[in-house]
Formats: sequence, structure tokens, C-alpha cells
Amino acid sequence: MAQSVELLLDDAAEAAIRVQWDRLAAAGLPSERRAAPSEHHRPHLTLYAATALPNAAEEALPAVVAGVDLELQLGSLSIFGPRGGRFILVRQAAASVPLLELQARVASVCGPIPAASSGLDGGPRTSRSPGGCRPSVPGTC
Repeated sequence: MAQSVELLLDDAAEAAIRVQWDRLAAAGLPSERRAAPSEHHRPHLTLYAATALPNAAEEALPAVVAGVDLELQLGSLSIFGPRGGRFILVRQAAASVPLLELQARVASVCGPIPAASSGLDGGPRTSRSPGGCRPSVPGTC
């Protein structure tokens, strides 16, 4: 099971991403679009992902992200994958000092990034490290 730390977008940004999801679906491409919007499936910014997060992180994270008001600029498209035989199209969030600082604070609460982040070394599998992989917003899967 994978766990991640994600931030939801404001209403205007969420609506803009949903329009992009709709355009991909209309073009016959795989999309994150669902028939009906769901609170459990929304555009989001992934800050950190791992096979599992420490239990203590769940208690500490609310304080880390309390009052966060980031201004994001979504930039280029990237492709992640294949994962389960599928690719994921994402919009990269342009790196900014506040975003990278927040990502570093989240990583400090979630635990160190193992040297081998594939999980093959027995440690947790991670896909986000501060200043390494940039936070992104998913488009298709």
C-alpha cells in the first residue's frame, strides 16, 4: 500500500485542472476524470510519497501544513511510469523557495529518504525528496 502527503488546490486551480482532464477524456486519452466529482479524487499536489509513512507523521503533519498558502505555477508536462503498465501524465509545479521548504519540512516529519528509494533495499519506497523530484499534479493514468 502506498501513502502520500498531498495538498489540495484552491477552487480556481481545481476547476482549471478538471477542464484539462475533460479535454484529455474528450480526445480519447486516459484521464483522471471521473463521471462524478468525488471528495476522494481531486486534483492535488503530491509533496511526498512512500510505501508507508511512520505513524508519528500522521500526528505531526497537520502542524507542518497549517496555514500553508502557496502560490503555485504549473509548468511543463512530464510522464511518470510505467506503473502497473500505465503511464501518468503530470503537470510539474515550478520550484519555489516556499514550496521546497515545505517539501523539506514534510520529508523531515515523514522520515529520511533511503539511499535506494526503490524499496529493494528493504527500506520504504519513496518517490519524493526535497529538491529532487518536483511536486506535480496528476493528469492521466
